[in-house]
Amino acid sequence: MAQRHLSVSDAARRLNLSPQRIRALIASGDLPAERVGARYVLDSNAIGVFLQRERFGGRPLSSGNAWAVLAELSDRDGVVPVSRRSRYRLQELIQAGGDQLVRALGAAEPRAHEERWRVLPADLAELQRNSKIVLSGLAANDPSINVRHQVERDGLEGYVSREAVLALDRRLQPENDSSRPNLILKVPHGGSWILDEESAPPAVVAADLLNHVDPRVRRSARDSLTRAAHGH
Repeated sequence: MAQRHLSVSDAARRLNLSPQRIRALIASGDLPAERVGARYVLDSNAIGVFLQRERFGGRPLSSGNAWAVLAELSDRDGVVPVSRRSRYRLQELIQAGGDQLVRALGAAEPRAHEERWRVLPADLAELQRNSKIVLSGLAANDPSINVRHQVERDGLEGYVSREAVLALDRRLQPENDSSRPNLILKVPHGGSWILDEESAPPAVVAADLLNHVDPRVRRSARDSLTRAAHGH
């Protein structure tokens, strides 16, 4: 008998996606799920429906191309090498802006490997001042997002190098792969330029919030990306 109720990990294997992508699809409403305690449970029928429809037209943006779009929107031209043909297509996407840009970035391949940790509250204040973490999401406190960050509620999110992750893991001894993370560390795929920033630019912040659980945050992120595209 086929398994009817699936965990996030089960659904990820069934759809050949990462667990992070499954959580994002749940947050955006594209994959129905029920919250049981601290975990999500998905119905196998919903997985079948998802497989039968083409939710996003065309092939998803690769992580490198998504980073190239965000670099362009952040006035960091040329930091992500792409072919002339790809650059032309990505510029067309930026010029289209609006829903097309938001959908493309929301459906892109994961731009980073995520470590989802639970750490002691006392460690979060110190981590906010850690220069090796490029804060993003709500933790960036970007004025283009109209929901203010509260560390006790939202935790921290940011980009780091693989070496920094290993060092923090040894020092903090976190609870790894937590279902209630208060620290999300992202090691970028093809977007190492972000690690040279003091904090994530508005376009990156917005892209990181497109699949947030709070609809107010999602709306604000979409509006921010649309404004960034209009500026180019």
